[in-house]
Amino acid sequence: MPTTQPTEWKRLAKEISRRMREPTGRVIFVIYFFAVVLLLGGLGWIIPLCRLVFYGDMEVVCELPSAFSTFLLALLAGAMADIVLSGDGSVEDSTSPETTRGFRIFAFGLSLLGIPLAYAGIQRTPSVWAYVASILGMFISLFLWWVLNADRTRWQDKPPEPINATGGTTSVELKGSIEGLTV
Repeated sequence: MPTTQPTEWKRLAKEISRRMREPTGRVIFVIYFFAVVLLLGGLGWIIPLCRLVFYGDMEVVCELPSAFSTFLLALLAGAMADIVLSGDGSVEDSTSPETTRGFRIFAFGLSLLGIPLAYAGIQRTPSVWAYVASILGMFISLFLWWVLNADRTRWQDKPPEPINATGGTTSVELKGSIEGLTV
């Protein structure tokens, strides 16, 4: 019975699923995501939200959608740069070139979806739609950051590469051939 290759849609879904699951087990990645991306990067919306929650400052209610939107635009700009400049292997480690291209197109399309959502949040008098759009866009941009950076080697808890007895690395291809050797 011949085996059939999974369709590109299945490969893309599998790749996205893998990129969602794998980083959750990496301490450095998760801490970086929450401490740097979410908390430090999100200070622009966290501070007004804290003023609203802890001090009851109702003036910031109109600022929140705009704060959410600027945060999502910054993350989307980073996501777009990752897509274009991903020479460090963050997107290239997929199972096939088709999956890599499909993943890039998926991420780029999702990034483009965030632009009108951000625009809806940057209104002079925000409506309920501005809140919904800016928060949805923020979650999309956080999702994109997560999946695009899932394979970055700088955020992986890998042990150092072993060194062989002669002091070289074990990843170097050996010279010579055993062609024609008979036993």
